[in-house]
Amino acid sequence: MKRYIPTIMFVFSMSLFCYAQDNKAKKIGDNWVYETSFQELMKKKITEEIQIQNNATINLNHVTLTVRINDKEHKMQTIPRIKSGSKEEFDGYEDDEMHDEFPHYFGSDGKFSKKNKNKIIFIVDFKEHREDVIISDVYMTDENLLFIVEDNPHKKIKSEEESLKEAGANVIILEGRKYLLFEGQAYPVN
Repeated sequence: MKRYIPTIMFVFSMSLFCYAQDNKAKKIGDNWVYETSFQELMKKKITEEIQIQNNATINLNHVTLTVRINDKEHKMQTIPRIKSGSKEEFDGYEDDEMHDEFPHYFGSDGKFSKKNKNKIIFIVDFKEHREDVIISDVYMTDENLLFIVEDNPHKKIKSEEESLKEAGANVIILEGRKYLLFEGQAYPVN
């Protein structure tokens, strides 16, 4: 039995890895796209809100979500601002819950039923922060679909010094220390 434990652990870890891969959004063009099915949502009892958790270090403005079922699209209400560390939800026009909103706009194609075999695609657009953030995970929990947003690890966030230089600050040296001079104020540079 002891010989099989490593094999069992490997198979278990690979099954978790494969399961986790199913809950990943993909960057396609400028947007993040997540695809699932009504059957999957029903199996996990996900029928309520579409939420977004901003774990990035920046605030996000004008985040949009478009839902596509078959050849039809429906745009949820734009979230005007998601502060860093906050969670918001996309509001609908008919209702905030998916099980009410989707049938209203998609008819029987958007009905939450185990018999509905339609694919459902969620398209998230971060507008001016498209290159700054990523969707790292998608969770189906507490009847809600939750997108986790983090800083893009491949995008260098500008330091305060770089931002001040771009805004026209001048570098000066006083008593052997470097400062940025901007609008009459001297900011020490480490």
